[in-house]
Amino acid sequence: MEVVLKSYLQAIGKIGEGIEKTGADFGKLSSDFSRIQNPTLQDIKDLKRGYELSLEEFKSLELILSNLEAPEVLKSGHTKLIHTFGKYVTSRELAIQSLDTVNGVVNKALYEESKNKHEQSVKEIVATTNEMVAEVVKVK
Repeated sequence: MEVVLKSYLQAIGKIGEGIEKTGADFGKLSSDFSRIQNPTLQDIKDLKRGYELSLEEFKSLELILSNLEAPEVLKSGHTKLIHTFGKYVTSRELAIQSLDTVNGVVNKALYEESKNKHEQSVKEIVATTNEMVAEVVKVK
């Protein structure tokens, strides 16, 4: 059991590192874009492409997570974590959808909705991982 748990936790740690990098990439893109007073069509296209690349990285991490075999003590937390990752993906997809690269506009309402859903999904991921850590502490 301990070997399986250790292996699982190491894999989750690597996924966490990837999430941190991907989140930072999204954040930098958003921050840089928000400083542009009058974004051009090219600015919006560049942002959308950056978001799409970061989302693909996150989806690859989500796939790795969903293919992990969780130890019995963490199975419910693992399932919940996969579910919250799905919410994160949805929030980022909404951000991408808010960027109209044909007309060069940002749907601000959809973008704000994506930000709210993103913040909520991050809170849920943190809460779920904290619950999982508490379960690991109980086992040790």
